[in-house]
Amino acid sequence: MTTEGSILRLTDVYQPNFYVFPKDQNHGTTFFQTLSQESTVSKVEWEHKLIELFDVENREILLDAAETVLGYFGLIGQSMGTR
Repeated sequence: MTTEGSILRLTDVYQPNFYVFPKDQNHGTTFFQTLSQESTVSKVEWEHKLIELFDVENREILLDAAETVLGYFGLIGQSMGTR
């Protein structure tokens, strides 16, 4: 509420992203397909990144972008088999 008594609505445009490093290519492909079908996911794509501190080669990982923070927590639960 402002000093004049008006109510302000604040919106957050934060879009949570997380990376998934699958066990192998088959798990990655399955997870990619599953996430691509989720309505709360706005982007799923493969990226090449250094994963560990002393890596010298990039590895393939999935970048997942959820539309909301609640969607993010739902996806985490799904990936852990709790949903």
